[in-house]
Amino acid sequence: VQTCALPIFFSTSNARKQIDWQGHRAYFGSIGEEGSSIDETRAYRMSQIAFKRGKDTIQAMREVYANNPASPRFGVAETTVRMADWLLLNRKHGGARRLYSEAWNEFGELEGGEAQREKLMGTPVQLPQDIDLSTSLMVRDARDVHEPGWVKLAYVVNERGRATDIEILEAHPDEDDPRVSRQIRKLKRAQYRPSIQ
Repeated sequence: VQTCALPIFFSTSNARKQIDWQGHRAYFGSIGEEGSSIDETRAYRMSQIAFKRGKDTIQAMREVYANNPASPRFGVAETTVRMADWLLLNRKHGGARRLYSEAWNEFGELEGGEAQREKLMGTPVQLPQDIDLSTSLMVRDARDVHEPGWVKLAYVVNERGRATDIEILEAHPDEDDPRVSRQIRKLKRAQYRPSIQ
């Protein structure tokens, strides 16, 4: 069970970043709407190309570590974890689980690998995404301005790297504040490297 205290401070700005977790809309704007500059097929292809390039880059790093005797001791295992993270961020859950297991075994075969394995894979880690749980939220309009507050949540990270069983431990000013619900929704969208045992 993870516990975190999240700030829910607000500014009076009406600016709000549009994020659509279908993938490409966060980067390409309003796809499929009349007058959009890029169609859905092209956006999908671009996201697939970005995925393949990222995967190829991490694979090349792994090969460099594997073929170079002067490379860091944990280089291959750590790049295996990075590849699994990349797959998980791109919703390839089965491949990510397989690679996490492979990395677990690679760390186990190395001298001192247990400590490094525990450091990288012992507790859930939030993967880099466009969701920052530690920053303030933007208000939707002037009526949404409240006093600054915070919420303390407990949650479990499942095998797919998502927060589940979210429980409000404490909240200020109160649990009924709409900002608390928004923070919970942000937490549900966040992607984590799951704890591997």
